[in-house]
Amino acid sequence: MELAVGAVLQDSDSFGSPGVENIKWLEPIRPDDALTLRVEVLESRISSSGGTGILRSRWELWNQAGKQVLELTGTSLFELQPK
Repeated sequence: MELAVGAVLQDSDSFGSPGVENIKWLEPIRPDDALTLRVEVLESRISSSGGTGILRSRWELWNQAGKQVLELTGTSLFELQPK
């Protein structure tokens, strides 16, 4: 989560998630692992009310050995700034 906050969420107005479609832990993560996060945006749209951004994304987490350790597809909600 620290990687996601530092790369994506830190300066955003994220206020949660309605859920996760898919989560697979493919390998164990050890305390000394060096992890790399890749986030791919699959879909983005604005809610019908116009106040919320809806982002569907796929997260992939890799360890220092190049093994994928996590695959996750989920949706996040963001407050939109007034124009």
